[in-house]
Formats: sequence, structure tokens, C-alpha cells
Amino acid sequence: MRQKPQFEPLLSTHDVAVMLSLTQPTVRDMIRRGEIRAARIGRQTRITVAALETYLHDRGIDLSTIRRGGAPAATAAPSSGAATPEQTDEHGIAQGAPVR
Repeated sequence: MRQKPQFEPLLSTHDVAVMLSLTQPTVRDMIRRGEIRAARIGRQTRITVAALETYLHDRGIDLSTIRRGGAPAATAAPSSGAATPEQTDEHGIAQGAPVR
């Protein structure tokens, strides 16, 4: 029986922005400056969890802290519309968050 290939989850710029309490334009600027590695898939930009972990590790930030709802140093607190830790999946991506 053939095994299914294992793929690493990919994050959108929106996902990363939510996780880091940043805006999407800020995340895109960070990608352009080479601070976060990303790949283009068609017209979409995607970031691997490993690339995000590398970015955070290089800055002394633990991804598990962010997943628990803590904000990285020097970032604003999440707005009242931000997903709580209970509303995020295993990668810290907001699930069921209100659409505006």
C-alpha cells in the first residue's frame, strides 16, 4: 500500500499576522526584507511553520508562548476581536473567529 506524502502545514500572511498580533502588510514587509522565509504558490504567499519558528527563535521568542496566548516582546496586545487560545488550532491559527 502506498503511503500518503506528509506535508508541513502552510500558513498565510493573515495566519502569521494574527499569531504575531501584526498587520498583513507588516508581515508582507518582513517577508520582502527576508526576515521570514516564504514561498509563492500561484498568487498566494505561504509560510511554513518551521520558517515562522526560525524567525521567532532568532529573536528569542518561543512559539509555544504565542500559542498559549502570550504576545511576543514589543508587540501590541491583541484587540478584543482576537481569537483566544481556545479558539486556535494546534498551529495557533484562529478558528471560528468573527469575520469583519
